[in-house]
Amino acid sequence: MRLYTATSLIAVLIVLATIADIRTNRMISKLDRRHAVICGCIIILCAVCEWVGQMVDGNETFIVVHTCAKLLELCMAPAIGVAVAVSYGDAIGTKTAIAVTLCQSVFQCIAFTQGWNFYIDAGGFYHRGIMVEVSVIAFLFSLLYGVICMIRAEIRYQAKFNGVLTLTLVLLAVGTGSLFITGYPHASYLSMALSNMLFYIEFYRMTLQIDGVTELLNRRCYETALMSVKPGSIILLTDLNDFKVVNDTYGHSAGDLCLIRTAAIMRKVYGRYGQCFRIGGDEYAVILSRHTQDIKQLNAAFTKSVEQMVSEDSRMTGVSLGYAYVNTMDEDVHSVVELADQELYRNKQKRPRVNRTKQ
Repeated sequence: MRLYTATSLIAVLIVLATIADIRTNRMISKLDRRHAVICGCIIILCAVCEWVGQMVDGNETFIVVHTCAKLLELCMAPAIGVAVAVSYGDAIGTKTAIAVTLCQSVFQCIAFTQGWNFYIDAGGFYHRGIMVEVSVIAFLFSLLYGVICMIRAEIRYQAKFNGVLTLTLVLLAVGTGSLFITGYPHASYLSMALSNMLFYIEFYRMTLQIDGVTELLNRRCYETALMSVKPGSIILLTDLNDFKVVNDTYGHSAGDLCLIRTAAIMRKVYGRYGQCFRIGGDEYAVILSRHTQDIKQLNAAFTKSVEQMVSEDSRMTGVSLGYAYVNTMDEDVHSVVELADQELYRNKQKRPRVNRTKQ
């Protein structure tokens, strides 16, 4: 029991340390900080409730305390995965997930009145009910939802599936596996605490790598990627036409919207075949490593989508682009960038000028 107490204490301290770092992290938004703190608090609450239940098990004096702790744990545990999804992932169907979690909590309360999920006997001993598996399944599906949303964020921000995320999934598998082996989440909340910390680290890592406006990879990532570009790849540069005029005519909010929409089109067209970057004010880059033979079709699809955007909103503006191939391993990548930049400049000079007046 002392070992279990020490394990529970370590889990709580890990979450508290993570919360302390989250609250002082200025690189993530206030809303994201709030969500992450709530996620940590839910894990602590569940871990403490589980520990209390173990400490008073078999003590008839604390039957009410034991009952409240176990019921609260069963109600709150499935909220962990949803909190992870909202805090660190690219959450999908958030309102539905929250509604399902609330319904699960109501079910647990109803099931308790019938002794379906658990009951405490007159001697203060905890007994599992015939439907306790529902609680376990709800918990596992919640964690699966959180993991899926985290993987979606990795894809959205063009991050690579790395060791941190792999270790996190292993921890979750080991921790939740204890539910089936022992029937009790003794190792589960320690794995939750460690996984929460690793999810936060991964989320923070992604935050450092993306541009805050467009959510493309930032210039530092671009410069790093140039150092390891492979032969056969394409370096494509593009920028917005008359972007300063857009800002001066319609304001910087319209300019930001133009940057965001253009970036979204770029990610949709090129993102499956390479990496997309914002490297300056209105300047973008793509390092295309796959389907390079389709570069002309991809460029045509990109410019067509941008033109469609401009036709639907006169505040938006078109793009000019240029690209060049990396032919050999020994080729100076900066000379390839220069060739792409020269083609971009030539194409920019050819485009028709557009006079803009604010409507």
